[in-house]
Parts: sequence; structure tokens; C-alpha cells
Amino acid sequence: MSQIALKLEQLSLTMLEGTLVKWHKESGDRLNEGDLLYEVETDKIVVGIESPTTGVLGQVFVPAGKRVPIGTELCVILSDAAELVPASQLSVVSPGPARPQAPEKVRITPLARRIAKEHQLDFSVMTGSGINGMIVRADVMKYIDERKQAVPVAPTAALPTTLEYTSVPLSPLRRSISQRLEISHREIPKVTTFLDVNMSKVVACRQLIQVSYNAFILKVAAESLREFPLLNSRLGKEEIQVMKSVNLSVAIESEEGLITPVIRDADQKTLIELDTAVKELAERAGSRKLKPQDLQEGTFTVTNSGVFGSLLFTPLINYPQAAVLGVGKISKEPVVVNDSIEIGHKMILCLSYDHRIIDGKYAVSFLASLKSRLEQCELGMLLTGTGSKERAFYSRR
Repeated sequence: MSQIALKLEQLSLTMLEGTLVKWHKESGDRLNEGDLLYEVETDKIVVGIESPTTGVLGQVFVPAGKRVPIGTELCVILSDAAELVPASQLSVVSPGPARPQAPEKVRITPLARRIAKEHQLDFSVMTGSGINGMIVRADVMKYIDERKQAVPVAPTAALPTTLEYTSVPLSPLRRSISQRLEISHREIPKVTTFLDVNMSKVVACRQLIQVSYNAFILKVAAESLREFPLLNSRLGKEEIQVMKSVNLSVAIESEEGLITPVIRDADQKTLIELDTAVKELAERAGSRKLKPQDLQEGTFTVTNSGVFGSLLFTPLINYPQAAVLGVGKISKEPVVVNDSIEIGHKMILCLSYDHRIIDGKYAVSFLASLKSRLEQCELGMLLTGTGSKERAFYSRR
């Protein structure tokens, strides 16, 4: 009788561990390929995992509610029930993190190797939690923390005992956000540039077509990224990787924190298609129905804090992307038009970018392109993409 051991897979680029939320099958149950087997909470979403084959669920190693690193063996699927141990004799165990057999050559990421060398550590004794046992940065930092805890330290002054606090456990999403922002702040030399925009024509266009202001920003950003491709890139080890697709990561507020699902090929979509895509992603995020692929392969991020009343801010880059566009609120202010002062609608754009890839002039030119497109906004310009029927309809109006 053959058997397959199922391990916790890495379901997103930033996932290091996951929580087994629920088992939909019990040991001894028959499985068909595609049956929902269990649910796992990653660093961002809850994902249902299906059975990869037909057979019988054997022993379950990780109970519901247990948090384990990627690579941990979760269960065994048997080809038939002939040699299945009776359920009464099965015990659900919770093994420690799965330790892959030591390979002939230590597998370690360049960043993890550099940190280990800086601290003069022997990384050959570390256990990797990455794919195929690869040692990643988190493994090295964990090893450093364990060493610090093992070394006696001089006593410090005790915290005042009169202070009271409420403990709020870090959710998987909040833990992931903390790790990613720490990496972004430490690894990327960031510069933020600001530019104000007269949004009066966008406001006028929006009276004819009921979509969000965010859709207008996404539309012009996607078009300008074609003109300034370095903003749509990331830094490799010895190269700048300029992405061929314009996949916009859109910041959406969820119950647990900020997430950035992706609109793929945004430069090929109409204003209405972009607005629809954002609303669908927000709805699925609210009902916890986003899939791992919804959060992957973003090339540039747009985050709008203006909806909460923010005038301007300095957004952090969504690592490993090269830049992020922050959007402030639209407010009525005096504007100069043809040497005359009028009441207009002003908004501030905030572009944070990786200074290793992008120079100041290039970044300001990109912002100027956005400003020009927004201040000269016309429906005919925005209703371009795959929705030709939409463009024809609004052009007649």
C-alpha cells in the first residue's frame, strides 16, 4: 500500500508558518481528488486545501488550532484502507517543526548568509524553514535571539508596577505586516516626493460616471507606468528587473489590518473595469475569500489614505517593489487657472521610491505625468481598454 505525506506548503511569498484552522475530514474517511481536506490561515488569508489524490485519510499529525512552520507534515493519505490503523488506536500528535535531513550543501538565501556572516555565526547548524529546508532571514534572526536569551545579562531596572496594560496577541496578518514593513524600512533607501494636483476635471467627470476616485488614480497610474517603466520594477542581486506586466497592488483595509490584493494587467483595463475589480477585491477581503494568487505578483502599489481624511503621508514601499503611490484627500481650495484664482479641488500625491533604482528627476517626471493626466481628464481618455462598448456609450453622452 502506498501513502502520501502532506506537508504545509508555502502559499505566499512572505509565508513562514500557518495555523491549521479546521479539518474537514477525519482519519479513516475516504477521499476523492479535489475534496476539501483542511483550512489553513496564512500570513494574510484563510485558504481551503483540497486532497491531491483519491484514497483514505490516514494519521493526522497537527490538530486544528495549531500553528506550525512551512514544511511540517500534517497528515498521511493512504491508497486504500486495508492497513489503516483503527481510529481508536490513532492519536493526534503535535510534533515540533519538521527538520529536513541535512543536505550535502547548506541551502541559504543570500540575505540570510550575509546576516550570519556579520554576526560570525555558523549557519550549517541552523534549521531552515524555507522551501526544501532553505535557511531564510527569519531562521538566522531566531537563532540570534535564542543565543541572546542563553547569555546572562546584567539586571535592569524593573518596570513600574503601577502600569497596567491589556495584552493583544499578534494575528498572523499583523505579524506578517510587521515583518514586511521592517524589511522595507531596513533594506530600501527610500525617498518620498510630493506633488499637488488640481482634481476639478476629475470631479466633473465623476458626475457623469459613478466610479470611485481611486479608479481614476489607478487608471492614470497604470498608463504612466508604461511611460516610466523603472517605477514598475524591483532590484535583483545584480540587475534591475523591469516587469512586463503592470499589476497594481491596491491597499484595502480589512478587519485585521491592511492588505494589498492585486489587479493584473491594470493598464489594459477601462475605468469601469478597474473600479469593479477594486470593489470585488474589497468584498472578498471582507468575507475572507481572497485566494493566495490574489496577493501575489504585484509590481506597483497604490494606497489611498485620503478616504480617511489624510492630507499627505509617507507610504512605505511594498517590498520587493520599487515604489508606492500614496493618495491624499480631495479638498476645495483656491487654485490658479490662467492667472486667475478660482475655487478648485486639490489633492496631494505622495510617491515613495527606491533610490537605488530611481533618481529624483525620474520620480518627479512620473508624478508630473500623473498630474497632467488628471488635470486634463476626459472620459474619452479614461474609457480605453478592453471595454470598448463602455467607451462608445459614454462618448455619445
